[in-house]
Amino acid sequence: MSGKTRIQVLEPNIGTENFVYAAKALGIKGNLKAFEINEIRAKITKIFHLETDINLCLFETEFIGETGIKNNPKEFKDKYDLIIGILHM
Repeated sequence: MSGKTRIQVLEPNIGTENFVYAAKALGIKGNLKAFEINEIRAKITKIFHLETDINLCLFETEFIGETGIKNNPKEFKDKYDLIIGILHM
């Protein structure tokens, strides 16, 4: 990430948008691609964060093709600088 002015971020489960708010508060500049399986949450997030690429589907679709075959990992080697994870308990 050295020397970059913007980072590429993958958010597998945007949920209540905590990362988006934290990134803005910290002044992090980036392009955020987010996934959400709850249609209502996805719509709300799109309203509050127009600049965020929200996808209404499972994040695994980013890495697994429609036929169920895993995409080539080399395609993603440099695609994202940061992937946000969440632990559900």
